[in-house]
Amino acid sequence: MRLAILDYGLFEVYANGRRIGIPGYYMESGDRRVLVDTGFHRDYLADPLGVCLADGLGAFGRLIEYTDQQNPAAQLGLLGVSPADITDLVLTHGHIDHVGRIDEFPQATLYVSAVERIRPTPLYWNGQSRIAWPANQTVTVEAPTDIVPGVCLIPTPGHTMGHLSLVLTLPAYGTIILAADAISRPDELADDRYADAEDPRAARQSAHMQRQRAQHDAAWLVYGHCPQQWQSMRRAPYWYT
Repeated sequence: MRLAILDYGLFEVYANGRRIGIPGYYMESGDRRVLVDTGFHRDYLADPLGVCLADGLGAFGRLIEYTDQQNPAAQLGLLGVSPADITDLVLTHGHIDHVGRIDEFPQATLYVSAVERIRPTPLYWNGQSRIAWPANQTVTVEAPTDIVPGVCLIPTPGHTMGHLSLVLTLPAYGTIILAADAISRPDELADDRYADAEDPRAARQSAHMQRQRAQHDAAWLVYGHCPQQWQSMRRAPYWYT
């Protein structure tokens, strides 16, 4: 079992100037190849500002770094993996910076929460979407689900009501919690406020649950968009084992 952290670009939030990395994750367990999230849509490569405005994201922030190397295929290539090798594709939730390229893995089994998949399209951003659900074989997740040996999907509603986080175990690192946007950054825990969540009360419960699990298991808690943690993490082609 091993894990690689993928770099899908850098985004600036206008309200506070925070610059956040856009992560993806890749895991290998036996003969299974798991990709978690896919970053922004390919349209952002040619015209990041124009597409940002068209999607309604321009009032929130802007994509300040997104090259032809910051997409799933290129990042997987750093690891000697091709998109066709992916057996399992996990969508933590359907927001714009997570769902953009889910159509590039038609052979993979898609894991998504039942709450999100019931929608006609992924959430994307601000009630509009340039993304359709792909025709992949799909597993809808409603409870903790082991998808491959050593990797479990955990429902963590709040940020979106169908949000999923992951818990995995590595031989050298032990337990790792990939919180995704269930805990965007440690400030959310410190302030105990989740104003950006679809349901702040549910988000608080999910965040506290993950913090307690991290403390109990002495786990490495990986936040969804923490600028400081993003700078400290080693990314593909580095492996966490």
